[in-house]
Amino acid sequence: MLAEMLHKITSPPIINQQEDSIIWPHDKKGFSVKSMYEFLTAGSIPNHYLKSFIWNPHIPPKICFFSWEASLNKILTLDNLKKRGHQLPNCCYMCSNHEESPSHLLLQCPYARTIWFEIMPLSSWCWTTPRDLLHLAYCWSRPGLSTTGKHIWQFIPAAIIWSIWTERNARAFEGKAKPTNRMVIEIKYMICFWAKHSSTDFHYTTAQSILNWDSLFL
Repeated sequence: MLAEMLHKITSPPIINQQEDSIIWPHDKKGFSVKSMYEFLTAGSIPNHYLKSFIWNPHIPPKICFFSWEASLNKILTLDNLKKRGHQLPNCCYMCSNHEESPSHLLLQCPYARTIWFEIMPLSSWCWTTPRDLLHLAYCWSRPGLSTTGKHIWQFIPAAIIWSIWTERNARAFEGKAKPTNRMVIEIKYMICFWAKHSSTDFHYTTAQSILNWDSLFL
């Protein structure tokens, strides 16, 4: 009896002669980080957030991944480092008045708020700072933009939060700091670079775009 049981355990029946294979049921093309993310966040984040804010093919992948981590509050801000057991004083590198967290650093800090206000088109627009990046996704739509404005619009969030993060790291590790007016120009340059290289219909030079920023959205 024991020998028969051991034989059954060690010799499972063969269903067919095909080799084993790994199957990912959530994407016909196979496993990808994007399909995993969509599976984990299904129903919690709007589609335009995934397509335009995180997984935009015209934005460098490292910035897309940073946007993903930031939206999940996983970037290594001081509050998250403290949660990992690091004994650090928590003070925002940008304003020196509040504790650093992903939402504060990228959205609510006075330094960040100034940048958001300067990048947003002024005409017929009222900007209220969302409490976190997920809420930013829900409000990230604006009807009535020109064709050029719609094209530019998709690049704004990633360009701003990535630029703020790199500036934060420059202050933290190199002791260097840029004023907001210089940051705004560099962010507009980044947005225009992405816009120009992702559409043949974007005919403006970078200088024209920066000098006539608001008119691009009309």
